[in-house]
Amino acid sequence: MSKYKFTPKKKSPSKEDISRYKDFAKLVGPVEKAKQRLHRPLYKDPKFFLGLVVILLILYLVWTQAEKERHDNELNNSHGTEQIEKP
Repeated sequence: MSKYKFTPKKKSPSKEDISRYKDFAKLVGPVEKAKQRLHRPLYKDPKFFLGLVVILLILYLVWTQAEKERHDNELNNSHGTEQIEKP
């Protein structure tokens, strides 16, 4: 035997009830607002913008440190400070 009982003879809603739910502007309004919130530019989101700035700052610092080390290595090599192997 089935757990579900179907009662096909239910009372139909009145025309007043139907007309009360026919306001599609109420239905579409929140959906459109939700869509607009999804298309917010990334630079206007404070958390994302701050994270982006921090990542760019870290990349800049790493890059400048690498350039500084490369420049120091070039100076050391051009001045003859390399160790010479003894035979």
